[in-house]
Amino acid sequence: MDDADLRIADADRERIGDVLREAHGEGRIEVAELQRRLDGVWQARTYRDLQPLVADLPRPSRPQPAPVNAPSTSPPPASAQRSTGRRVAQTVLRTSWAVWAFVVMVNVVVWGAAALTSDALPVFWPVWVAGPWGSVLLAGTLAEWATRPRQ
Repeated sequence: MDDADLRIADADRERIGDVLREAHGEGRIEVAELQRRLDGVWQARTYRDLQPLVADLPRPSRPQPAPVNAPSTSPPPASAQRSTGRRVAQTVLRTSWAVWAFVVMVNVVVWGAAALTSDALPVFWPVWVAGPWGSVLLAGTLAEWATRPRQ
């Protein structure tokens, strides 16, 4: 038995379908012909049945290796990812603390204005803004410090 008479798998059909779609993308075959050939691919049972569907097309080109100085598309190493994540966390914490300080300052100014215009000293209500929010930020900051690598 010749190898051309062996049965094909769906992966083989997909590969040939990709060749046909690439040929269409390059303008080698029209849409109607692409559809006819794709129908033939899915009706094929052996390699011999597939051969006439791509015989008049050039072999698919191999992807060219990237130039030596081209940027890498591979993901950065895990240590670099952790470092980036840590910098992001530190930036978020710093920004959160700055926003917290600004909001607390505005609340204290409003409280101070109210205290200056009243006969009795009002309850220091800004603590209810500063306390819970500051506690959450403090917990986040301590957690970030605990996970910092020791040098």
